[in-house]
Amino acid sequence: MAIQYEVFARKAHPEFLEQIGSVEVAEEADVRQTVLAAFGPEQEWLEMLAVPRQAVITVFSEQQEVAQ
Repeated sequence: MAIQYEVFARKAHPEFLEQIGSVEVAEEADVRQTVLAAFGPEQEWLEMLAVPRQAVITVFSEQQEVAQ
């Protein structure tokens, strides 16, 4: 079963980490390789994080704001 990861990155300080996209992989061991293939070589980035989507907690969303 594939797991979706949200990818966050920055190219320099003092930039904030920004979500740059997501990837889907079958094995956790393949996350690094898949992220770098999708978003460019390691040398272009200062920092890059991949977070399993199920670990992300939505505090609020635009859709929730519209519904209220």
